[in-house]
Amino acid sequence: MLIHLSGLPAIATLNQGTDNGGGQWTLLPTELAGLEITVADDAAFIINVVATATEEFPSSTSLDVASLSASTGESIDVTVENVAPVVDAGADQTVDESHAGMPTELTTVYITALFTDVGTLDTHTATIDWGDSTGTMSGNVSQGMGSGTVTGSHEYADNGIYTVKVTVTDDDGGVHSDTLTVTVLNVSPDVTVDVDSQSVQYSDSIDAITFTAQDIAADTLSAAIAYSTDGGATYTAGLPDDGTIVGDLVFLGSDDQASPATWTVSGIADLEPGAYQFRITVLDDEGGVSTAISSIDVQRETAVATYSGSTFVSTPSVNNNEATVELRATIQDITAALPATDSEAGNITTATVSFIDNSDPASPVVIATDVPITLLDVSDPTVGVAAYSWTVDIGNADSLTFDVLIQVDDYYTGSELDLITVSKPLDNAVTGGGYLINESSEGTYAGDDDRRTNFGFNIKTNKKGTNVQGHVNIIVRQDDRIYQIKTNATDSLVALPGSDPEVSHAEFIAKANFRDITDPLNPISLGGNLQLIATVTDAGEPGDSDSVAFTVWDGGTLLYSSNWSGTLTTEQLLAGGNIQVRLPQPKNLLLDGVAATTTSDVSSLTASQLQLEATDAMELLSQSVAYDSSSTSLANIDLRIADLPGNALGASFGNIIWVDINAAGNGWNFVPGGNGVDLLSVLTHEYGHALGLDHDVLDSHLAEGVRDLDWLHTDVHEKHQSVGNVAVHGLSTRGLDRDDLETATTSENHEVIDDGLSAKAIDFLLAERYGERHEEDEEEFEAKSISGGSENAQDEVFASLFEGEDLFD
Repeated sequence: MLIHLSGLPAIATLNQGTDNGGGQWTLLPTELAGLEITVADDAAFIINVVATATEEFPSSTSLDVASLSASTGESIDVTVENVAPVVDAGADQTVDESHAGMPTELTTVYITALFTDVGTLDTHTATIDWGDSTGTMSGNVSQGMGSGTVTGSHEYADNGIYTVKVTVTDDDGGVHSDTLTVTVLNVSPDVTVDVDSQSVQYSDSIDAITFTAQDIAADTLSAAIAYSTDGGATYTAGLPDDGTIVGDLVFLGSDDQASPATWTVSGIADLEPGAYQFRITVLDDEGGVSTAISSIDVQRETAVATYSGSTFVSTPSVNNNEATVELRATIQDITAALPATDSEAGNITTATVSFIDNSDPASPVVIATDVPITLLDVSDPTVGVAAYSWTVDIGNADSLTFDVLIQVDDYYTGSELDLITVSKPLDNAVTGGGYLINESSEGTYAGDDDRRTNFGFNIKTNKKGTNVQGHVNIIVRQDDRIYQIKTNATDSLVALPGSDPEVSHAEFIAKANFRDITDPLNPISLGGNLQLIATVTDAGEPGDSDSVAFTVWDGGTLLYSSNWSGTLTTEQLLAGGNIQVRLPQPKNLLLDGVAATTTSDVSSLTASQLQLEATDAMELLSQSVAYDSSSTSLANIDLRIADLPGNALGASFGNIIWVDINAAGNGWNFVPGGNGVDLLSVLTHEYGHALGLDHDVLDSHLAEGVRDLDWLHTDVHEKHQSVGNVAVHGLSTRGLDRDDLETATTSENHEVIDDGLSAKAIDFLLAERYGERHEEDEEEFEAKSISGGSENAQDEVFASLFEGEDLFD
């Protein structure tokens, strides 16, 4: 038996049987069990079912087979209804909020939903609701036989939690939806800075710093600034300002800005030198926070230091080792000293000064530190003065020159090296200290015009005049280099009085070293065994008319000239300081009375008048027992006319005799008994000094109208020697001479000196040498001692003559 089906639509298939085409199928009875009809789409149709049975049997002949068929049929109405597709929206998603600088300024979310449909011939459409009130949008459908995908993307404007609904609809109206959750996380703003770091000096403007923050357009941005001075360990809100000058740092930029938002820091670094971090904190309206840091290294401002204190100071006496030096430095902000290099001034009182004895760069000695600066003018904060009283002990030295370094610290930096000379007021010495302002310096290491050259020196001979000792220290400035000239041996010293007794000259020659001391701790030698030649003029106190000239030669090469004329170095007036040429004091003849105050009717002495009287004086002396032609030639005496101070009539020093121009205002007399002061008496007196006589023989005063020539007719030579030389004879047996006595005798030593020689005896000898004893003492000494007697007896005489006296007071 066979079952025939017909009327099936083309979209219908059977799971068993034979498809005969045209909607007809044939099945065997055995295929009816489990028979399924699959229709690819909804449909309505009628299936006609016909069953045919056939029976075979033998025919009337043995060769044929006969068959008998019977059929029956039935119709079945079939309706296939649509089945909706099934969609899966996919897994939940969490994404970060996007912002400017990313591929899009909005947050993009991508989804892929899967769906299936039993109606394999169904076509589908899809929609996606992104859950952010932007409406429903079409999804992109990709489908096949009963399945497909829906894809889509969406940009979220802000962070949040969103429910995304995917709906798939088939062409028969079947609908299915599914949802997923999209979480868009807030992302903090992206903050950048255009100046990561910079260096700036105190009081100068910084390079403006711009902070830029970017975020999604929906977010609003606000910012706050803070600073750190400890490398970021702690921050303080706001911007720092020390309040030392007008102007400060400012932070500009409003709150609630849309992206991109900007803020700036600009202004003046009124800050203590050091490292600063400026941190901006940017906050969006969802609580997102980001920071950025800009670093500023505030460096010390440049200051110009100029020494304005004492450069030459004497101790109170030869027996005092200490002197007080008023160290004083004028400190200028660079805008005051060199306005072309910097136009932004600070407050110089934010600096302090250290004074350092840098005479030995390897072991500098701090004199004073943290010395405050006082403004010269309270309305001008760019110029001030630092001062310190320095007590200096030069010990056993007669003079020392100190390299004093002025070092500016705190908010400023700068330095200056100056020379300060401290001396005892000794004779037979040339000493000085101060500075020149360069005008015509020349040589390989010439000083720049209008800059300082500092100097300090002390040159002296020993008491016997057999050895020259001392030192010279000179500081020269050229471009950005600092040079030092120092002597290590002095070859010669010549010191002479000038035409005026108040003026003295000296020249000394020494071996010198030249060094570059720009870095005082690492000096660079530029030459040694060089020749330094110096000439100086001491024009009296306070030193503002003194002058000096320095020249340094290396063979035929001029290394340095302080003031070059084109052929030689000429002396230049000091810009500051003092020079003292200390010669033994001249021996003066004084007017016995008071110098006249009105001299308008008094004639001045002429050179011809002086020479005529000098000829007569020399003639008288040549016939005198005091004259020793082998010792001094009177013709070699240099006679000079000068306006001597006070009531001085004449003065002698070595082979120079000065005669006052108008006899202390009383006028000169050229004849015995005339009006005025007798010139012949004065000349013979001063010639007597040139012969070695002192005021133990010569009177120290001369009255007007008196001619005093009596001493020429006495055995003055014997008288001059009588007291002192007898005593010296006894001393010489002990191996002592006058210089030794003067060196050994001190005011504290009034006991026995050497082999029992009493201090009183030495006192007497020294007093005799300087004319400090009385004529009656001489007579008593001669009467008691010269006739003979032991050394002890002579000492007793000395003691009795000066009992109760202290000649050193």
